[in-house]
Amino acid sequence: MSEALKKILIFLKNLVKYHKLKIFSFFVFFMFFFVILFPYNDLIDVVSTQVSQRTQNKVYIDFEDLHLKLFPLPGVNLSHITLNALDYPPLSIASLSVYPSLGSLLTFKKGAKAEIEKLLGGYWKVEWQESKGRQKQQIHEVKTEFKKVALRALLQFFNLPVSGSGTLQAKVSGHIDPTFIQPPKMDILLQGQKVKTHPLFLDNPMMGGISLPGLQWSYILLKGRLVDSQLIIEKAELGVPKDPIFLRFKGRFNLEIKKQGSHLWTQWGSYEGKVDLQITPSMEKEMVFRTLKTLYGSTRQQTSKGIRYLFKINGNGFAMGSMPSVKKALKF
Repeated sequence: MSEALKKILIFLKNLVKYHKLKIFSFFVFFMFFFVILFPYNDLIDVVSTQVSQRTQNKVYIDFEDLHLKLFPLPGVNLSHITLNALDYPPLSIASLSVYPSLGSLLTFKKGAKAEIEKLLGGYWKVEWQESKGRQKQQIHEVKTEFKKVALRALLQFFNLPVSGSGTLQAKVSGHIDPTFIQPPKMDILLQGQKVKTHPLFLDNPMMGGISLPGLQWSYILLKGRLVDSQLIIEKAELGVPKDPIFLRFKGRFNLEIKKQGSHLWTQWGSYEGKVDLQITPSMEKEMVFRTLKTLYGSTRQQTSKGIRYLFKINGNGFAMGSMPSVKKALKF
């Protein structure tokens, strides 16, 4: 060991030994300044401008308070947020906390974790981390989870013509190639409780309009995965057997996702699956189910609980005029 390095080590040792109180006081003052006294709210306009510029003026964010958090990890917290996105209604968020991902810190990779309160009425957790694929290309590992999201708020946000109520929760995780040259790979789990849709009238010039009854399910479930440009539905259920409408589905859809510039586009291809629909005799009197009886009466059977339609379905896409092939199934 060189003399210069020995002198540096002796100096640091003596510094810690004889100036512990001064070092501790400096650390406390430093943390007090950056956590309590630093004027983070002066950065509000800077953050809003950066978000607008990086999204090409498609997203605007406004919030009332910004401050530093130390636990569970050092991070930044924003509260009373209003988010405006092009073509969507404004979103209100109670708070947003952003931390470095613990996994990324341990592996020295880029990553972050966000916790969001009262977004569409629910609580959200989002985690992102950079990684490498089998071909050494850059991929993003993504995990998203939300709880107690209000169906009413979700339908309103997407400007859908139907209104309803109930709560949803979901977990989505997987890998995404940011260039989308390689198809994304995702696992999906969606659940809902006390889901209800209100009656709806769809104006159709060719058919004179279609009336849809109000529907309700005590429980809904969707479990699937996105792999090799296929959306595979392992299990989908609307309701339980005692509900007026109980629907089960399993199958697959070809789904291609591509990126052009900053835009993503999807193309649905061929599909196949099995459908098990069970309804009460009173529900079959509704127009939409009378139409089902007319079109697919060969798959209809009477049961002790009511009416059951059990069939296999396949098609080549969802283009206008494209009709699926429907055949009776012996079992689900």
